[in-house]
Amino acid sequence: MQINKKDIMECRHIYENKVIMQYLKSNQQRGRCPISGCPRILQADKLVQDPLLLIEIDEMRKMNKETEVEDYTMLEED
Repeated sequence: MQINKKDIMECRHIYENKVIMQYLKSNQQRGRCPISGCPRILQADKLVQDPLLLIEIDEMRKMNKETEVEDYTMLEED
């Protein structure tokens, strides 16, 4: 699965590219940041791709696969 994120420079929130572009398109290429409490107005032409984010996500996924976690929540006490 390929992740394509956009970094919103005005407020630094990160969104999936397709979703944020659809949101802004429905609002004439600008709109309020959809994160609750964020007052910033976003513009489609001010969105930038964050190439390091994809690398960081891949590294986190690899770390999670390599880490073995045991679940003890179902053990009965003696």
